[in-house]
Amino acid sequence: DMISYVDACPKYVELHVEGKDYILVHAGFNPEKPLIEQSEEECVWMRDWFYMSPGMENKFIIFGHTPTPHLHGKPCYDPWIDPVYKDKMGIDGGLGSYEDGQLNCICLNHQTLPVLGKKDVEGEVL
Repeated sequence: DMISYVDACPKYVELHVEGKDYILVHAGFNPEKPLIEQSEEECVWMRDWFYMSPGMENKFIIFGHTPTPHLHGKPCYDPWIDPVYKDKMGIDGGLGSYEDGQLNCICLNHQTLPVLGKKDVEGEVL
């Protein structure tokens, strides 16, 4: 059932919230292709090339897959906002990968970033 569910999920989701346009994607995009032409593999595995390139015009991209310490270049699990283009945010706080990782969440309606530390979710079924 789980595999069928994941296979049925879209490659990305486009949202319009509080007057802003967002794209939610697991890992990223090929920056040389239009959104509609992205392959499933690109959306699930794209990394460096994606977050080191400009995003998509007039859209803010929220992605995971790459733990934020890799994006920050230091042991920091907080959400990462692209310091150059300011058009994308990495939210993978390394909860599953790091001893002291965290679960980063984003509430687009309220523009808040709730965070749960590992101690807050240990023993919980997520």
